[in-house]
Amino acid sequence: MAEATTAVPTHGPVNPTAAADVAHRPLDDLGATLTSGLLADWQRRNRQASLPLALRQLEAAGNLDNVRLAIAGVGGVYRGPVFMDSDIYKTLEAIPGLALYLAGGAAMSAVLRQ
Repeated sequence: MAEATTAVPTHGPVNPTAAADVAHRPLDDLGATLTSGLLADWQRRNRQASLPLALRQLEAAGNLDNVRLAIAGVGGVYRGPVFMDSDIYKTLEAIPGLALYLAGGAAMSAVLRQ
């Protein structure tokens, strides 16, 4: 009996074969870049101002210190309510789409390595 094999998509949830009869195909690895207009301005503003502000606020509120304590496993004084890690998750979700894949991503990568 032959084993069934499952193809793993290489680009997102769908990767049609070259022979597939489809109206649209996924973008290549480079995707699309917004270079001008309202959405490009919005992305640039988020990358340059909103994300750095969010990271500063997480630092000031103690969210990042709480994670550092958890990683170190040494105990310490936890700051704020126990659900404060959700703010970190929300910020981390925003970073890839707005910073890492756009110009200026190297600076955000350095922040994430901390």
